[in-house]
Amino acid sequence: MAVPVLRGSSALIYPFTWTISFLTDVAQMQNGYQQRAVKRAPLVRFEWTYAALSMAQKNTLLTWFNSAKGQMSGSESLAFGGVTYTNLSSDADEFTARESQTMQYDCPLKLSQVIAQDLSPGTAGGAFPPLASGAIGILPYTQGMRFQSIVTATPSGAKFAFAEFAGGLASYPSTGLKFWELAESHVSDADLATRTAHFIANWGRAKQFSFTDEDGTPHTKCHYAMDDLAIRVTGPNDSALTIKIEETNN
Repeated sequence: MAVPVLRGSSALIYPFTWTISFLTDVAQMQNGYQQRAVKRAPLVRFEWTYAALSMAQKNTLLTWFNSAKGQMSGSESLAFGGVTYTNLSSDADEFTARESQTMQYDCPLKLSQVIAQDLSPGTAGGAFPPLASGAIGILPYTQGMRFQSIVTATPSGAKFAFAEFAGGLASYPSTGLKFWELAESHVSDADLATRTAHFIANWGRAKQFSFTDEDGTPHTKCHYAMDDLAIRVTGPNDSALTIKIEETNN
């Protein structure tokens, strides 16, 4: 059964959070090599609050929740961005309606998929895409570098360290491994589609791709450093998300 539309043409009310969630097994080797295995297909979650509902609208939502029997139903559906998301279930058995003003109600709602649907729009391994403007991303942009050392600290305060990365060891990285974080806001719908398509195509953390940094340097052994991509949508062409990417040794 579809989540009821109480205003406009969509059940979703701005602002809302849309999360695309994967599950990847990652085995980390001492030399920076990694083995990754896909555990399941992507699932989505939605979270939002119906604000200032009339009593009739609140009762419509309550009737739907009562029909779903809280978390019992796993067959709810919701249309968003040209896709109908199916097999959704409430994340709670309780329905709450807060009367913020006389005869106006705020009703929070959380829905999660219990069965995955095919969301993959493309082939894994494509380079991290630029925005429509040609930029790598929207500021703020953070770049970091990670080394790995064997360290022995003594009670006197002296410390003895040996570099595993950039230490001349065979099969180990010859320098530190880089990582990046893009905390983007006011993302257009077109750029959001590009971002989510790349994340889904690479199955979250599972697949390798190349990333070109702000210096124009390509890094060919990169993965997402997260399995959940949470998107805060505050209006048309106005979304915010944080992307984390890490360089690996293979």
